[in-house]
Amino acid sequence: MYHGQAPCEMTSTDTIKLIDEYRNSNNKKKQILEKTYGKRQMQLIEKYLTTEYLQVCITKYKRFNQLYKN
Repeated sequence: MYHGQAPCEMTSTDTIKLIDEYRNSNNKKKQILEKTYGKRQMQLIEKYLTTEYLQVCITKYKRFNQLYKN
């Protein structure tokens, strides 16, 4: 359904599916998703994935430091 410049209305289930689809997509598929859902929506997905990745890195770093404290 066309909704102009308003963002796509998505349920949390739809958002989770989109995140998974984006995470497992190649560049061509990501371009298609951007055309379908809009650049702003994809930027939000990328921001979410970046935050998720950084949280994993921080957790691993903390564990590493706990294991190797003198």
